[in-house]
Amino acid sequence: MDHQEKAKQQYVREELVEQSKLIDKNLKKIICLIFASILIPIALLLLNFWLTLEQNYGQWFARTGSIIVFFSITAEFLIFSNYEHMKPLSEKEKGLTWGGLEAWQKLALKYYEKNRNWGYMVLLPALIGTIIWGYGDFIWGFFSRIS
Repeated sequence: MDHQEKAKQQYVREELVEQSKLIDKNLKKIICLIFASILIPIALLLLNFWLTLEQNYGQWFARTGSIIVFFSITAEFLIFSNYEHMKPLSEKEKGLTWGGLEAWQKLALKYYEKNRNWGYMVLLPALIGTIIWGYGDFIWGFFSRIS
């Protein structure tokens, strides 16, 4: 193995470590965004009750749906970004050996399932937020009449 091939392998290892760090960082951001999509609307509703800012709580509840959708879509973009980090860029692929491609494949296999599962978990708040955003005032009115 010559010096040039060793340098390529070292470059691939360093690039894999960097991509792994980026994916892990994105996964942490995704978790924070999911919690934010749940906690911020609840905090805003409680703040509205406490300060009695507006008497039409149904409209306020409906507006919180947009916050849920915003955080969910932002998390979804991070998930798509992770898929991009899992594959080697075309410029890098040209110089990769079979060992380098195998290393990239291991990276993809390591994170693919995690990333896919988070994609499904982010879809649920996005759907719920969309329903709340569109029909939150009706939902609030329905449950207000029941109690």
